[in-house]
Amino acid sequence: MISKWWEMFRGFAMANLVDSVLTIILTVVLAAVLLALVNWVAHKAKEQVMAAEMEADRRARLRTVISAAKNTLRIAILALAGMGILAGFGIDFGPILAAAGIAGLAISLGAQTMIKDFLGGLIILLEDQYRVGDAISTNGVDGTVERITLRRTNIRTGDGALFIVPN
Repeated sequence: MISKWWEMFRGFAMANLVDSVLTIILTVVLAAVLLALVNWVAHKAKEQVMAAEMEADRRARLRTVISAAKNTLRIAILALAGMGILAGFGIDFGPILAAAGIAGLAISLGAQTMIKDFLGGLIILLEDQYRVGDAISTNGVDGTVERITLRRTNIRTGDGALFIVPN
């Protein structure tokens, strides 16, 4: 009787092992294909931007937006692939997601200013509020915009001082 149970358990374990290995392999392959697709689309978009007739600062702005979108998609794909691999190993990732949600909330509360700067920079870039070379006055600083990133704007005043203003 014990040998009968053992044979049944061994057959069940092998079937689950094959399913797990196939799930993991398919997840890794799908993630690799999606990452390659994201890289290809970002590369083609950057080529289009470089080939288009436009101002250098607008070109830089579009390249920044493309890069931010590419990195966001890559993180999402890798996170989903990680969850798929955990599921393939039979790990219930529901509690992990709950813990990650709580940790994300704590981090977002701590990094509120940085997130606000990032979103402000994205709005500045998308709405084309000001460009490199424009004379602006913000936060008590009057000067010329030297550089715009998603988190900050570099402003050079008339006397040559450089101010870094969060977006």
